[in-house]
Formats: sequence, C-alpha cells, structure tokens
Amino acid sequence: MPTIQVSDYARRQTTASQFSHYAGDIDMVAALALACFGAATTGYREGVLLVPVPAADFFSGVVTLEEGAELSTTFAPRYPGEEPHQQTTATGTKLPANLVTIVLYSKELLAEGGDAATGADYDVISINAEAEGVEGQPAPLTPFAMARNAKGLKGGTPATYTAEELLASILYWNRHAMRTPE
Repeated sequence: MPTIQVSDYARRQTTASQFSHYAGDIDMVAALALACFGAATTGYREGVLLVPVPAADFFSGVVTLEEGAELSTTFAPRYPGEEPHQQTTATGTKLPANLVTIVLYSKELLAEGGDAATGADYDVISINAEAEGVEGQPAPLTPFAMARNAKGLKGGTPATYTAEELLASILYWNRHAMRTPE
C-alpha cells in the first residue's frame, strides 16, 4: 500500500478559507484517501490520482452565483512564489458536500516541477468537495488553473486541454465562484 500525507498546500483548506474543507482532523483526509485508494482514477496526467471518498464532514468552497451576488476580485498569488492572477470570490455559505474527490500527486510528479513534497509516495494536493456536481462529475479546473498548467507557469503542472474542456471550465465558472474567505 502506498504512503499518503497531506501537503502544506492542502492544509490551507480550512473552515475559514474560501476552499473546500474537511471538518475533522486534516490528517484524516490522507487516511480516507488510503482507505479508498482502490477506487482511484488517473487525473489530467500521469502522476495525478483522483480518489473519491465518502462526503461526510466535507464542505464545498464553491457557491452558485445568483443575480445581485456580491463579488470580490483580487490580484494575488495563490501561494507564495507563484505568479499572481485574478481571483474572484462571492459571499455565501459553504454547503455540505455530496461529491468529494481527493487529488493526489506522486512524489515523482512533484519533483518534476521542483515543488515541495512531504516525502510520501503521494501528497494530498487538494480536497475537491462539491455540493453540486456537473452531471455527476467534479467541477472543472478554473480557466486560470488550466492556463497555468498549459503554459507551465509556476504553481502549474504541465498539461494540455481540449477546446471542449476549456469551454466547459469557462461556462461553469461564469455561474460559480469560490466563497469569500472569512
């Protein structure tokens, strides 16, 4: 069985953040990913695994936009050392998740980009928890995340996307936003 640890990057996903989060001990997310490891599928490239886990105690950081929603846009990096980009958030309440995917990156993939790693076989990079899926599928990456990956920018992991994937991202994120942090 592989070893899995929660990365510092995923530890920013807290109750007060704009991101999806787990209401329990964050280190339990690695244990859940390991328990469900047999259901993992390959993500957008080799070295990325998507592990579906039970949704109990997870909350979504995405809110559905409605007319009159208060939006806030900042220009900042997601993480120290990254290139800044536009980040739009909206007010709203985090909803209990009904679809949760834990995103794992292999230590080889992290080493490829020179990113810090825990030393485990896989690092939990993200908790993707959704209150509503898109036809039963996880929400697409944001257009900014896709651009970072496609262009190999700092904080991105090299990948290519189809025009359909990019359009799905743009259309989804036109009606959704991350929740404004507290």
